[in-house]
Amino acid sequence: MIDKRKLKYSLNHIIDENFKEDEGFNALPLYFGLLIIIVLVIIMYFILQLRIKHNVKSAANLKSSQQTFKYPVNYHNIYNNSKGFYSQNAKHYNFNQFVKTSKASVDCEKLNEKATNCLIVKRYNELNTSVRRAFEINLNNKTKSWKSLAKELGYTDASISIFESLGRQRMNCVQYFLTDWSKYEDSTINSLIKALHKIGRIDCIIIIDPSFRVSPY
Repeated sequence: MIDKRKLKYSLNHIIDENFKEDEGFNALPLYFGLLIIIVLVIIMYFILQLRIKHNVKSAANLKSSQQTFKYPVNYHNIYNNSKGFYSQNAKHYNFNQFVKTSKASVDCEKLNEKATNCLIVKRYNELNTSVRRAFEINLNNKTKSWKSLAKELGYTDASISIFESLGRQRMNCVQYFLTDWSKYEDSTINSLIKALHKIGRIDCIIIIDPSFRVSPY
């Protein structure tokens, strides 16, 4: 018959021996290591997700920027934020020397020069928004003729360079240039069409005044 006291002693002895052997192993660093690895994996996962979203957003923005004027332009905000690089020695064109034949010019000859319904005495920012958008899109091409137009309207090379640097940000160069020019009293359609005719952009004139017919100087 097994002595219960001896059996209990033997079991306690075995447990004590095993416990002593386990005392040499500390599992806490292992737990901390695993925790750190898990945290790092989670952080890397979120960083990867952010990079993916950023790349997708950048690609979408690039595609959107290639579609010029996809959304309506808020000319009011642009107008208020313009800095005014206009050259004060801008060319002023004599109304009577306006060389072209159009319904608009005929109407203005019959009416007072300051008549509100006279196209060529209106200022650029008084044009319909859709007309301005179409004009700016057509002017903003690879020929860079907007620079020639800016010079004809009195801007210096330094001012044009500023518009170029601004155009790399939110709007294109043509928008900055024309928005700035429209702040001045002599920014009339008369001056604009005269300058466009001088640089050979008849296509842009027709957008502003579809009745335009060229008359040689």
